Amino acid sequence: MVSNELADKYFGEQNSDSQIVSNVSNQGETLNEITQMNEKFKAKEVVLQIKF
Repeated sequence: MVSNELADKYFGEQNSDSQIVSNVSNQGETLNEITQMNEKFKAKEVVLQIKF
């Protein structure tokens, strides 16, 4: 098992697009409709741009 500290460190080293995809996708689930994931991605991307 990976420690939370190591997982957070790895996550923080990923580019922003990878971080967004990790947040909006349900990893391991079958993706039936990519449009919904794209909409979540765009919304999260806007939020991150506002923060930074």
